[in-house]
Amino acid sequence: MAPRDESTHMPSARRSAPALTTQITALFGLLVGALAVVLALIFGDLVRQESVKRSATELDVIASNAAKLLAEGLVERSREIEVLTRSQALWQDGLDSPAVVALLGRLRAVSPNSLWIGVADAQGVVRAATGDLLLGENVAARPWFSGGRQGLYVGDVHAAVLLEAKLPAPASGDPLRFLDFAAPIRRDGALLGVLCAHVSWDWARQAIARILPGNAGERQLEIFIFDRAGELLYAPGGRTTALRAAQQRLPTARRLDVDRDDAPAEIVAWQDGERYLTAAALLQPDASVAALGWHIVAREPLAQSLAPLRGAVEIAFGIGCLVALLACGAAWLGARRLGRDLRHVARAAEEVEARRAGATIPVLTSSREVLALSGSLHRMTQRLLAANEEMERQVRQRTADLEQANRALELMARNDPLTGVLNRRGLHAQGASLFALARRSGRPLSLLMLDADHFKVVNDLHGHAIGDAVLQFLANCLRARLRGTDVIARWGGEEFVVLLPDSSLAQAQQIAEELRQAIMAHQHGAWGRITVSIGVAESSLADAGLEDLVHRADEALYLAKDRGRNCVTVAGALA
Repeated sequence: MAPRDESTHMPSARRSAPALTTQITALFGLLVGALAVVLALIFGDLVRQESVKRSATELDVIASNAAKLLAEGLVERSREIEVLTRSQALWQDGLDSPAVVALLGRLRAVSPNSLWIGVADAQGVVRAATGDLLLGENVAARPWFSGGRQGLYVGDVHAAVLLEAKLPAPASGDPLRFLDFAAPIRRDGALLGVLCAHVSWDWARQAIARILPGNAGERQLEIFIFDRAGELLYAPGGRTTALRAAQQRLPTARRLDVDRDDAPAEIVAWQDGERYLTAAALLQPDASVAALGWHIVAREPLAQSLAPLRGAVEIAFGIGCLVALLACGAAWLGARRLGRDLRHVARAAEEVEARRAGATIPVLTSSREVLALSGSLHRMTQRLLAANEEMERQVRQRTADLEQANRALELMARNDPLTGVLNRRGLHAQGASLFALARRSGRPLSLLMLDADHFKVVNDLHGHAIGDAVLQFLANCLRARLRGTDVIARWGGEEFVVLLPDSSLAQAQQIAEELRQAIMAHQHGAWGRITVSIGVAESSLADAGLEDLVHRADEALYLAKDRGRNCVTVAGALA
């Protein structure tokens, strides 16, 4: 038998060796590449979810703050109308007296958005109005008149009917639209007439502009207002008419429940077909404005919310792909000696893919090839983890910035920037607690309502800068002469409110008199002498809340004004 010629089998063996190396290299390269892609995808998806969550939280805060700001503005204007109608001295000379006409003019001057303020008698005939608009016309058929006859009336947004041709168009470019605030004028229970203010809907645009963050334009962040039925009331950029014509309604999506205050922001497709991160909040409830049922909606393009992540995810993905290529080269060089090390590395890769704590690719030194491969995989893992840590740092930084912005918004919402004392909202927050404590403990709680006399004269003669200095002087006097436990707030304009815990009516009256004399005794070179009128009231079991105490002190203040100013009047003396 002839000997076997093994040389005829050598080409086949040589051809089979590269095939095995190629298969191992391809297999290992596929494993590493898949690992890099999976890690990049998992990393990108986790960061995407976190970014959307953070942006959604920010949108929720913006929508909620906008709803609170609009509600406060509505309540403030409705209460201004109500306070004026209750001033008996104002209407004692008739609905069209010179004092009434002058007051309407002043109100129009200090509130530019109040485009028309007028008084109609009980039959609906306009007796006094700013600019003499609609003077002598009968408005009995207007909803504000019928609503104002019954009580405080806040009318929803509507088009101008009688005044459209007589007033200039809004700066936003939208048609002229109004909000109505009306209240009855009564004397001894009899209806004398109705006081009404038509406030331009442009007021909402100005209010929303104050709540938006400084980078809202760059982020394309916008706020919309929809009515109770889901119809569009306001769109930024003068687009209200166009979007209403396009039938843009209140956006809805699965889990976007705008009837709940804690509704999360969601990704919603709007009328233009684009997807937006959307948050909604209801107008904050109040007896005078709750019937409006507005929905305040904040949105940001989804692509804009995710924009900061694109670069980091692409870098992480690119690093993973580059390391995968390097690993393939290392695997080709060490294919014949992979064996045990390959299984070792594969197990470590599975732990990394499972995101186990401390998991990483080990550096093996059994050969130069294995060292290069395991080292490349180790560096890839470290770079991905470093990229992940950097992204988490960015997320934490953005969260910290958001929290700082929220704290600044909260401080601005509770303190008066001019005088440094609490504003009306801050007073309500602390005053409610003091009122409840006084009610539970049976301790006295008194309130002073203080108003600078002839403050408009100071502004007219010396300018608003001196007027601001007078308000700061009054706030400093109150801080210097009151206790640390007393609560001081600027109620609005030149009015201040002081809450005196553990102070009876007699003690509060004495404190008020001391304050009045101290302020009157001060002679300043810029404005001379300033005096104040003070109304004093003490809480009683008949008070349902802090608002009743404020109301009685306010009535005492008006009586002090009627008695010639520069005096202290006690609410208990009202009869």
